[in-house]
Amino acid sequence: MNEVPPNFPQLVEYYQGLGETVLLNDYFSWTVITPLEGTLSVDVVIDRLGYPSSALELGPQHGRMAREDRDLFLVQLGASVATFDYGIPMPWLLLRSAFKEESVRQWTFGWDIEANKQLTVTYPGASGVCHFPTDDDDDEWRQALGPLRQYEQVLAYVYEEQEKGLDDPTYEQADYLAQGTCFAIIEAESGIRFTADIFDSPTGVLRLRPEDASW
Repeated sequence: MNEVPPNFPQLVEYYQGLGETVLLNDYFSWTVITPLEGTLSVDVVIDRLGYPSSALELGPQHGRMAREDRDLFLVQLGASVATFDYGIPMPWLLLRSAFKEESVRQWTFGWDIEANKQLTVTYPGASGVCHFPTDDDDDEWRQALGPLRQYEQVLAYVYEEQEKGLDDPTYEQADYLAQGTCFAIIEAESGIRFTADIFDSPTGVLRLRPEDASW
């Protein structure tokens, strides 16, 4: 099991600092898919999703605003591909099914207008998930972490802060802590940083078929 990197608090602070740029969207999700070897391209992701390459509208336009809630934005970041969207239900299921048990690692973090947040991770032969808020007891959510077990104490602190904030005016800051921590975990594990510039530089946008955006 890997250890939590020593710069993890700085990563969390960075993502909390994104503030209104990202964290105040009513719906948002961010996915990183990294190959174990070689380079994964946007074209390959499009193909695995079952779309022709012509379905991808190229260019950076509209990265900050989805024209429809089934618009999936794709970004080539080195050897990895990242996606973001503003309302596709459980995009991690769609992307995970496209690659099944192949040699990629995938992380998705997202939230909805009711402040429900979910971080999922899928590795070959292993998967994990954590939810904020959660009704799971202490043992259940820890067991569900799977390959993210090294972050157990970090996430326990976030859960504690969320509980403290339920009846407190500072709850919004506790919410930012959960968002910042989940973004930080993805960067720590994948090496891919989310920046505000990504909104202005997606490789392209794919409008999903209704049946692909209705899990």
